[in-house]
Amino acid sequence: MRSSHCAAVIVLFLIGCARTGTQEALDQAAATSATTSRLTSNATELSVASASNRFALSLLRETQSQGSSENVVYSPLGVTTLLDLIASGAQGVTKEQIVKTLGVENFSDAQLAAANRNILAVTDGENSLANASAIWIMSKVDIKPSFVRTAERDYHAEINRVDFSKERDVGRINEWISASTYKTIRSPVQLTPGTKMLLTSASLFLGKWAAPFAPSQTHNAPFRTSKGVEEQVHMMGEGGQFNYFESTSLEVVELPYSGRRFSMFVFLPRQSTADDFLRRVDYAELNGYLQSLEKREGRVDLPTFKIRYNIDLIPALRTLGITRAFSTDADFDKIFVSHSFPIDLIKHNAYIDVNEYGTIASAVTVIGMGLAARATRQRPFVMTMDHPFLFLIIDKVAHTLVFVGIVRKPSS
Repeated sequence: MRSSHCAAVIVLFLIGCARTGTQEALDQAAATSATTSRLTSNATELSVASASNRFALSLLRETQSQGSSENVVYSPLGVTTLLDLIASGAQGVTKEQIVKTLGVENFSDAQLAAANRNILAVTDGENSLANASAIWIMSKVDIKPSFVRTAERDYHAEINRVDFSKERDVGRINEWISASTYKTIRSPVQLTPGTKMLLTSASLFLGKWAAPFAPSQTHNAPFRTSKGVEEQVHMMGEGGQFNYFESTSLEVVELPYSGRRFSMFVFLPRQSTADDFLRRVDYAELNGYLQSLEKREGRVDLPTFKIRYNIDLIPALRTLGITRAFSTDADFDKIFVSHSFPIDLIKHNAYIDVNEYGTIASAVTVIGMGLAARATRQRPFVMTMDHPFLFLIIDKVAHTLVFVGIVRKPSS
């Protein structure tokens, strides 16, 4: 059965230059996933989700603003959860910049925690979404009990006392990352000499498609990469009814997972590049496309792809408006007892594998909403992803972007 599996780890360091003041894994995960979330979301949760999705698109756009030829995948869920947690321990300008950049300045810490709590662990039939957090504190650093309570109660974070100079303790952190992502991410943590506290967040999505691609339909086909080079890829194909949208410049299709709570949405530009589309589309426009999907008969050809992606998020977050948290003026006095340490590194590692059998988890110029150019014909469509495209994996109950990415070169 065709599956899509994703994993991501975000690592956040606070350091001391401070101011004073495969199929078996799928089945196992589905069997052991802990919590089934409510099937409805309240107004606050929807508003927080909307803000998080806007931030997710802005962050993806900013990380790709300098141009890239590599594939991209990251987990907005993991990033925002960790930043919400760290914001709960911030004060003054430090906090203001974080919550404004996230678009959640009108929500209390309690509201943000409640909104996140309902999507930390979700099962939906054969699919599961897990988001785990852990805080690793240098043994001699004093942390305020109120922050520990918030982390444990509202974010289900594990609290661990360690000595970052000890190889054994660093090994514990790496083992936690590997175990939390079903061994799909094993990148060792790179500690800085002055590390005082380490926050880790791991997101794992395991999903089986509602309508599997038949392996017999997979064939070699050309794919034009972002550099204009044509390469052969393994192209899956399946016909049937799909939620689909098309304009003169863009095609969008929904590929649902079993249970129907989670779906992958693929955005394929017709006349431009995925990067042009990403630069020019905003969240309202993107959402407009999703709202305009209609049930259509057609065929979808999607290449198998596997992506490993690593990035330091601080440069992008600086550009988006978070600066104080990375300076010696950082105010995290609601975390630390005697000293407030700045954030030194936010490292994001992500992985996704999409194929027929399952393993462990674009760009267009549009006028207005792009709906005026909508095609009116209703004959069966053929949507072939034979050039770079943007994809979103969405929790349709929580209205949350779980994973986002750009496929520029499937064969890599």
